[in-house]
Amino acid sequence: MKQLYEKTGNAPENQPQVRASFFERVFLSDFFCLAILICALLVHLKFIYTDIDPFISALTTSLRQNVMERYDLSLVWGGLIGGAVFFNVKKLNLRIGFKGSVPAKIANFMLYLSIFFLFVNCTVLEHDIDIVHSTCSMLFAFIAMFSMMISMLHASKYNLLYLLVTAILIFIFYLATLFFLELSPKGVWETFPIASAFIALFLVNFTDAFKLKNKAAIIAKRQQKKYEKRFKRQLRAER
Repeated sequence: MKQLYEKTGNAPENQPQVRASFFERVFLSDFFCLAILICALLVHLKFIYTDIDPFISALTTSLRQNVMERYDLSLVWGGLIGGAVFFNVKKLNLRIGFKGSVPAKIANFMLYLSIFFLFVNCTVLEHDIDIVHSTCSMLFAFIAMFSMMISMLHASKYNLLYLLVTAILIFIFYLATLFFLELSPKGVWETFPIASAFIALFLVNFTDAFKLKNKAAIIAKRQQKKYEKRFKRQLRAER
């Protein structure tokens, strides 16, 4: 392993210590990300479950209807939901060291794109373009989910719990989509994927079970195997 470090220069002591930026210290801190996650979920539940009988409200009204009926609250809802997803996915990428690569750039682009569709969903008010609300709502959910999946599939190479969470999220989103399409958009179906995504973000960002404790050792071992294979090919070529 020491020889491998000498070849690659990847020894831990050789790595430059980069001070966290203001954005990371403030907006990706545990306190901020957890606070906006909880606030967003509470506001979403208040936004969907509004009648005297909350369960009846969730079964009879959709998120689109609430957006058009209570515009001011919809902006608060959109800001908190978007912020919770954006900052917690950013925190996830920071925690697992997912940056710089092509998949990381794609995931980052998808994250920004999902926020754009959420913004459109919260600002378009005309009643005669319901398709805009439904389409933007679905695009936000699926594109944000896709961004999370890319990050978690990357992390699953070092911790299989990420793969389990990803599979559960895909199953929940699949069921929610079926209900959404077959039974028409209702608040209760729109709550399941949001709540499940928030629970997943809480687990991967704030629990020790999802730390990538052996990532450096796994990467070094893979690099060592790569060098061994390359060395063997060179020996065969020389013969």
